[in-house]
Amino acid sequence: MKKTLNVLLFGTAIILLAACSKNDDDSSNCEAGNYGVLKVNFGVSNVKHGILVSYPGGSARDKIVAIGKASDTVRLFPGTYPIEIASINNSNQAIETETITVNITVCEDKETSVTF
Repeated sequence: MKKTLNVLLFGTAIILLAACSKNDDDSSNCEAGNYGVLKVNFGVSNVKHGILVSYPGGSARDKIVAIGKASDTVRLFPGTYPIEIASINNSNQAIETETITVNITVCEDKETSVTF
């Protein structure tokens, strides 16, 4: 009986250690990937939204967020970025826009909100 209890306790300890190391791996993914996260909260979810990230050197990335989503995230390498957030119509034309500047550091979670 005592041997069975010891085996159960040992098995439980291994499961807990595996769970802890998995969480540690998740938190170090941003370090290995060299990125931070920007979360954008939208004031309304009945329209599409666009998130336009402008990179140094003139390139840009546009992310379209589907109707029904109240927020979305973007992973960014460390640096300072102008970000244009827009509500957009079915033709992907901007209805309302707001431009912010965000400074991203490794493993940092930033959050911003717009009213539209």
